[in-house]
Amino acid sequence: MRVVLDANVVVSAALSKNSTTYRAFEKAVDINTLLISENTFDELMYVIYRPKFEKYFVPDDTRPDILLTV
Repeated sequence: MRVVLDANVVVSAALSKNSTTYRAFEKAVDINTLLISENTFDELMYVIYRPKFEKYFVPDDTRPDILLTV
């Protein structure tokens, strides 16, 4: 099955590994083919580099790491 996730779902999953969103994301990746459009990828990049998310990715800037799962 092919699955498309919104950028907000991917960001939410990346921020909390104990969340329902993360479990849904993990299941989608493990069982299905995850699809992402160029526009959604661009939105994801824009969102994760917002200043309000810095506290989730510090001290090491691991923001690019969530892109490896996409």
